[in-house]
Amino acid sequence: MSAAALLPAPQALNVGSAKGRAGGEWTVLAPVSYKNLTIFPVRARGASATDAYITLDEGTKRGTVVITEKGAQAARPSRVRRGAQNAANVANQQAVSYNEGASVNELALVNRSGKKLLLVAGEVVVGGQQDRIVQEDRIIPPVSVPVALSVFCVEHGRWTPRAAGYASGGGGGGAAERAPARVVAESVEVRPSSPARFSSLGAVAHPKLRAAAQDRKEQTAVWSEVQKNNEKLKTENTTDTYQEVYANKQVSVQLDDYIRALEREVLQPG
Repeated sequence: MSAAALLPAPQALNVGSAKGRAGGEWTVLAPVSYKNLTIFPVRARGASATDAYITLDEGTKRGTVVITEKGAQAARPSRVRRGAQNAANVANQQAVSYNEGASVNELALVNRSGKKLLLVAGEVVVGGQQDRIVQEDRIIPPVSVPVALSVFCVEHGRWTPRAAGYASGGGGGGAAERAPARVVAESVEVRPSSPARFSSLGAVAHPKLRAAAQDRKEQTAVWSEVQKNNEKLKTENTTDTYQEVYANKQVSVQLDDYIRALEREVLQPG
């Protein structure tokens, strides 16, 4: 759901009258609309196990998924896990050298959750030298060494360290929810106050911004879209960071209106 998609003119909730369509293991339900947003709920025909997967938001909250600038000490393993499966996982990923310096369009990621990490294009991570968004959809297996994560910068006006500590769920702006300082799993020392480390904002960028990153793959186009979005929503800020949208109270109120209206229909029994 995109903050950039909000329109000021209120409209009544409109639930589509089309019948759901079943195909294979999934059923596409009737469209549900609120103001300028329409979604098509998809319901599984049977229970599916999801225990083998973890989201970026869950992983960074628990400290079992660590994202840092390349070359950061916080991502270096103190002990490398041995084993054929881990070796295969590492071989299938682009490993990051510990000696590489920070890069605008590439971060280092370690997945020590023991699960497959599901990444969605446009997910926002904040902290490090500047805030970024994930470039493409991806599944990363558990690996014991940092692997390369392709990203785009969404904070044009900063290239200085800032400790990650923003709350998941679009808290932004230094919200208080922080991961506890501790050693996680068997190999990665997690230091939440590390200026090279990132937190998940718990939000996905709006469609035009995702398209600039995922389809056009142009950093200047990404910056331009961030600037336009901040101007449109009156969330301009000194470093032109995208996360300011989610820290803005007025925007949050409008988002809550969408969520409540859509949840009433999507989550109703039957």
